[in-house]
Amino acid sequence: CTVSLNGARYSVPFAHVGTRVIVKADPLGSGLEIFAGAECVAHHTRAPHGARVIVEEHVAELHRPRFERLRARASEARAIPAPPDTLSVVRWPMTRVEQRDINEYAEAVGGAR
Repeated sequence: CTVSLNGARYSVPFAHVGTRVIVKADPLGSGLEIFAGAECVAHHTRAPHGARVIVEEHVAELHRPRFERLRARASEARAIPAPPDTLSVVRWPMTRVEQRDINEYAEAVGGAR
């Protein structure tokens, strides 16, 4: 969310990321303006080479969703569901179990009881 001018970086509102903006610096003063089309979207005071000038309002919306996600995770971690009072058995539909005498298995493997 920044533009560079003479080695310093200046913030622009996040909505203008990826769009073309025009930076107008006052040659005799210490200010600069950033325009998106005919609209002035930011005012900054000139900064020395290598400095970053960030207006929190320009980037606040980018941070908000992350904080909301972290807040939601924290509240979910606190809300641990209580175990159920009773357990229930669910029958599987159409399940058949055959019952055989153990001697049938012994005969199948070659030995008799």
